[in-house]
Amino acid sequence: MRNSRFVWLLLPCALASGCLSTLPVDGGAATDKSGNVSLGSVALYSERLGQATITPNTCSAGDREFFLGGDFIDEKSRLIVRLVFDPLDGAALRIFTANSSAEKSVVFHRGNCKALQYTFEPTRWRVNDVYDYRISVSFDCALGADAAKGEVSATHCH
Repeated sequence: MRNSRFVWLLLPCALASGCLSTLPVDGGAATDKSGNVSLGSVALYSERLGQATITPNTCSAGDREFFLGGDFIDEKSRLIVRLVFDPLDGAALRIFTANSSAEKSVVFHRGNCKALQYTFEPTRWRVNDVYDYRISVSFDCALGADAAKGEVSATHCH
């Protein structure tokens, strides 16, 4: 009888231990041989921003800056690829430099793109008032002298 009480006390602890993990949450990023994290790659050709290959290593949910979407940030080049959802126009991309004015940016709407495919799904995780999203974007866009083509994705963007 005493052993059965002990089993009933340990059973909930054993079941709950499966909810705990010592492993970090995977951000869905690939790493190269030197251990650098990459969430994709974008080729940019722009009069305002120049020619660059953007390789984002961070994803930040738009909740932090009060918009629906997410930022893919290349900390090395300080260029940001933003997927944003406008309630009137739908999905759009903005590529800009960190800490710059709106003049140093390029905006592509769906009509400027041969291809603009995206996934934007909540993962049901939330910390404080910032939600976590699964985001992927594949695009090929051009507007005047500006063009961008690439793919970026993150399984946990928060």
